Amino acid sequence: MKKILILVILFSTVTFAQQLESKKIFSIDVSVGDFSNDGDYLSNQILYAPYTKGEFSGITKGQVLPVGGDFGTFYVKDNVMFMELDIDLIMLTEDGEKIHCKASGMCQWVASTFESISSSVSWRFFTSSEKYKYLNEEVGVGFVTNASPESGHAFHHDIYLVSQN
Repeated sequence: MKKILILVILFSTVTFAQQLESKKIFSIDVSVGDFSNDGDYLSNQILYAPYTKGEFSGITKGQVLPVGGDFGTFYVKDNVMFMELDIDLIMLTEDGEKIHCKASGMCQWVASTFESISSSVSWRFFTSSEKYKYLNEEVGVGFVTNASPESGHAFHHDIYLVSQN
C-alpha cells in the first residue's frame, strides 16, 4: 500500500509540476522630490514621494516623466520600516510612445538608513501603443531597491514577466 501511495504522489508531482520562466522587461531608475512631510492614517504613517525624473531600459528605453510617484503606508518596528507601496508612473519611450504603469506591493527598509531589505511588487501596464499594447494583458513582478549612487537616482525597479513553460 505504501508503494502505491508513493507512486501516486510521485506521478502527481511529475505530472502537475509547473516550470516557470521569467523575462526581464524593464529596469527603471527614478528620482523623487521631498517626501519628509508624512501624515498619519489609523496607526500607520503615510507618505507621497513625487517623481522628478527617471530613465528606463529593457524591451525599450526612454524617460520617466515627472508625473505620479510612490504612495506609501508604513510603520516602523525594531528599526525595520514595513511599507505597503503603491506606484504610479508614466514612461515615455525613445520612439514617442507612452506606457502608464501602476504597481502595488510590500517592501521592507532599514528605518535608520532607508536601505532596502526586501520587496515584492506587482506591475500593470496601460498603453494605446500598437507596438507595446501586449503589455496591457500582462502582469509584471518586480523588486525595488536603492539605486546605485552613481546613477543619481533614489530607487531602482527590476520588472519581469513570469509565464508557465
